[in-house]
Amino acid sequence: MSRPTVPATGRIANCPGRAARLPAGAESKAAKNWLPLGIAVDDIEAAVTEAVCLGAAKVGETIADGQGSFQLELDPEGNEFCFVRS
Repeated sequence: MSRPTVPATGRIANCPGRAARLPAGAESKAAKNWLPLGIAVDDIEAAVTEAVCLGAAKVGETIADGQGSFQLELDPEGNEFCFVRS
């Protein structure tokens, strides 16, 4: 499966007023970390917008079921985490 990528350096696009930058020349890892991380939020879309401005990548669409909803994200190194609302 192809993973979304984020820029290695420079300003993150579409984030007005943000000065978030990724480190220049950061080395890639050989494997991703696996730690199931679900972050409880009141507003998934607002959390996704903020995370993307900070370098995360949204994966697919928000999933909703009878127990709540969640959105899968990737950090700049490709590690997965989720925003969860119950």
